Amino acid sequence: MSRRKPSPISLEWKRIAFDALREDDGRYKPEEAEAWRNPWENHIEGDRLARTDVLDAQLICNLGWSLAIQQERYTEAIDRQGRLFEHPDIERISSWEQADHRCNIALARLQNGDTTQAVSDYRSILTGLAAKDIRSIRPLVRNHLFHFAEQQSSSSTVPESLQNLAINMLELYSGQKRRLRILKAQPPTYAALAAALQTHQA
Repeated sequence: MSRRKPSPISLEWKRIAFDALREDDGRYKPEEAEAWRNPWENHIEGDRLARTDVLDAQLICNLGWSLAIQQERYTEAIDRQGRLFEHPDIERISSWEQADHRCNIALARLQNGDTTQAVSDYRSILTGLAAKDIRSIRPLVRNHLFHFAEQQSSSSTVPESLQNLAINMLELYSGQKRRLRILKAQPPTYAALAAALQTHQA
């Protein structure tokens, strides 16, 4: 969602996220976590959330999620992104953006080893969207699954629930028979999952 004039909170977010504290490879510097904590404590904790514009809360919660993911603190990532959905004006956030944020939570759960809940989250997101939003979110889910598969031991087997989600994703596109045969093999490895998702063009 756009705003005519940047708010003080959004300017502070921009300074933290983009202007000052990035490594050469784009990763956040360790001191960024401390810089982020100030707007979180001042605008998100407790009853401060309801007094903060939801668009500003969105920026702070998303940045907190990104920092926690980079630090592999996945439970914190879930809590930080989930906090946004406690805002009383959450419906001002578009359905596509809300789905994007819910995908962030699902990814953190996947990284945290809660495959069953993560797959359930992804399915709920995909089935609850309008067609125009699904076309945008579907590649995001594919990317999440691909990058997660790349991070796993290539010879490890894929849990059935994750296997079925990937199969269902590929079935939404034409020309995927070869990749679907690979994924339907019992049991597919993470190497096979990554290869199928990588070569697929969304």
